[in-house]
Amino acid sequence: MSFLGLILCGLIFFSGNLLCQFVSGQKAKIHLDYYQSLNVAFTGVILGYGFNLIREIDLITEIAFYSGLIISGITILSMLSGLLNFLRSRDLSRIIASFYILTGIFNIDKTEFSFNNITQLLSRFSWELPQTLVGYIFAQVMNSIGRVGEVQFIAGATFCLQYRHSSQRQGVSISNFIYVSLLPREITFEKDPLFLHEYGHHLQSRKYGLLYLFIIGIPSLISVLRAKPLPGGVTTHDLQWYEMQANRYAGAYLQKNYQADWSQFEPPFNSFPRTKFRDLT
Repeated sequence: MSFLGLILCGLIFFSGNLLCQFVSGQKAKIHLDYYQSLNVAFTGVILGYGFNLIREIDLITEIAFYSGLIISGITILSMLSGLLNFLRSRDLSRIIASFYILTGIFNIDKTEFSFNNITQLLSRFSWELPQTLVGYIFAQVMNSIGRVGEVQFIAGATFCLQYRHSSQRQGVSISNFIYVSLLPREITFEKDPLFLHEYGHHLQSRKYGLLYLFIIGIPSLISVLRAKPLPGGVTTHDLQWYEMQANRYAGAYLQKNYQADWSQFEPPFNSFPRTKFRDLT
């Protein structure tokens, strides 16, 4: 990759992060943090240089080519779906959501230090790359079939929200892409246990990396399908180690950044336990 290619990588990452900041700050009217975006741009240069070092490996080149082909195809499909929806109903939301999902790749947690911002993105494009690709594809597919009503950038994660009339609330977290279906209402991240719980899975992805889909993602999906109700308003799924660990991670994040206690979300008040209680088993 040439010097100009590395500069282009930096500009793409810089612009993507600036857009994330603009979108997430629209309601709060915050000022753009150009220093944060420069860190992100530096990360883009590092990733571009790293790929340049390993692109001679045939397997790496093939994976990169086909991954890029799939991502480009699903992004175009999502945007075309949005265009057709606009022509039919004059509704731009699906096109906007597709574009926000694309830029969500560059979204980082502004509460973290500069070095952590860099390692966060490096992890997303290397250590967490399989689930980053799966999460992105899943989000764009859901948008292309009209299952994303809004996209929000919160704490470094990209929340794809489906508003439905049913009171049933569900969520799935794949890397930094989090899909949540819920009733239409104002979202308050630090007060919503489902949002925080799914964010806990995002933190697990950063820890377990390449192992995440195999030890948490797939087992969690199977556990949901086999879940049985238990006393205290929880299910057998809620008591799996990875679900309770996600609550512990989310609880630690909640305490550190919002000075709030997770115990308000535990049984019997809510159904997000951090440990197994004897009366629940």
